[in-house]
This record gives sequence, structure tokens and C-alpha cells, in this order.
Amino acid sequence: MSNSLYIRICHIVTEAVSGVIMLLSLVVSVVLAIGAKGEIPTHFDVFGNPTSYGSPWTSLVLPVTHFICNAVISGILHFYPIEKWNMPKTTDNSRPYVYRDTIWLLVVTHLIVSVISLVSVICTFFARRSLGPVCTLMAFGLVAVVIAFSVKTMVDAKKYA
Repeated sequence: MSNSLYIRICHIVTEAVSGVIMLLSLVVSVVLAIGAKGEIPTHFDVFGNPTSYGSPWTSLVLPVTHFICNAVISGILHFYPIEKWNMPKTTDNSRPYVYRDTIWLLVVTHLIVSVISLVSVICTFFARRSLGPVCTLMAFGLVAVVIAFSVKTMVDAKKYA
């Protein structure tokens, strides 16, 4: 069975938007690293104070890592058979709902990771004290999304069984 049976246009649009944001994150990081003079903060304490400094090129670490993660997520989404994913047991009735919920989980995770990457790059160069709280807030948002879609998937599995 093909994953394309469950991937809708809204999933593809969301994935495309997150891809654009991810590429923007990489481009912004390179442009800002080229224009930076001296070292930039690379680590902050809980109060937003810089605790270590490094090359402006270290700003590429997060976008590149996130780019690789998003590429893996896209690869799984499009090429790894959805029936082999670790999900609740499905019936013929529940399968479309459970699979679409799970695809939404991947696509929204893809989008949030891309936004975290872009915001992190911007905060590293311009709003250094905001980086910690902003990234923490977005990480909590990602956890909330994962929990919400996981619960919805389990509910749909039982509801349409």
C-alpha cells in the first residue's frame, strides 16, 4: 500500500512551506556568518547570558542538523511504507484516520523544527538574550503537538475500529 493514498495536498503544502523556511534558515545563517565580525555567543546560561563564544560559522550547526533531520522525516513520509510504522492497531475503517493523523504529526514536526532553526539563527545574531526562552517555548510547543497528535491517533484508532 502506498503512502500517497493518505498524503493530502495540505500535507504537501505544509511540508513545502517548512522546506522553504529550512532553506531560508540555511541562507540567513550563511549570510550573517559572512557579515559577522569577531566571535558570536555559542552558549547561554538560563538567564540568557553568553557563557562561551565561537566562530560565526557555528551558527550553521543547528540549521544543517535540522535540515538532515527534516530530510529523514520527508524520506520516511514518502518512501517508507506506512504499514511498518509503529502505530496503534488499525482496522479498515480506522486506517485512513490513523494514518492521516500520523502524517500530520510528521509534517507539523517538520514545520516546527524548521521554525526553531530559523528563529535560533536570528536570535543568535540579533536577539541573543531571547534565544533561550524562545527556543524553550517552541520546544514545549513541539512536545504539546506530539502529545496532541499521538492522543488523537489513539482516539481515532478506537473510535473508528
